[in-house]
Amino acid sequence: MAKIVFKEFTSNQNVLFPVSLSEKIAPNYPVRVVNSVIDALDISCLLWTYKGQRKSKSDLGYVSVLKRYQAQNCEGYPLKSQCHKSKTNRIIEVNYSLNRYKQKAR
Repeated sequence: MAKIVFKEFTSNQNVLFPVSLSEKIAPNYPVRVVNSVIDALDISCLLWTYKGQRKSKSDLGYVSVLKRYQAQNCEGYPLKSQCHKSKTNRIIEVNYSLNRYKQKAR
């Protein structure tokens, strides 16, 4: 059985972890380069807002509930013309029930 080791704690200690994780990472450590690149990325075209739902009825009478999501900002997105032709931000519809049925069938 593994030996259990507890972190030292004193009653006047405010926090168990460092206030900032950055304090524990060396200034020239490669993760800082990765972090700065990620922080500089514009991901606004990847953010989606829930816009409600709509119901769709098939020819056989099956009612599907489709959840609708709209991209928050497609302006300036380099692949916008390949993504959609709409003048507004892209809207997608997701049928969660259908996705569950497909997953079960696999």
